[in-house]
Amino acid sequence: MQLYKYLKSIEKATKDPNIDGILINGDFSNYSRVHVEEIRQVLENFANANKPIYAYMSNGTNTNYSLCIVAD
Repeated sequence: MQLYKYLKSIEKATKDPNIDGILINGDFSNYSRVHVEEIRQVLENFANANKPIYAYMSNGTNTNYSLCIVAD
């Protein structure tokens, strides 16, 4: 998924009362560290809306880990 669409999807989910949380698969993140920081900012806004973030990762990189660390 393109980064812009990914960010906008999370922003929409933050405001959508029908969405209770987000699940992140940390094994499939191909984004650069800079992109991951952008995604983390949007995920932090999601978490600040009192919605949980869950993540799992079995074999990821440091960049993948830095994306998943936002999770509850």
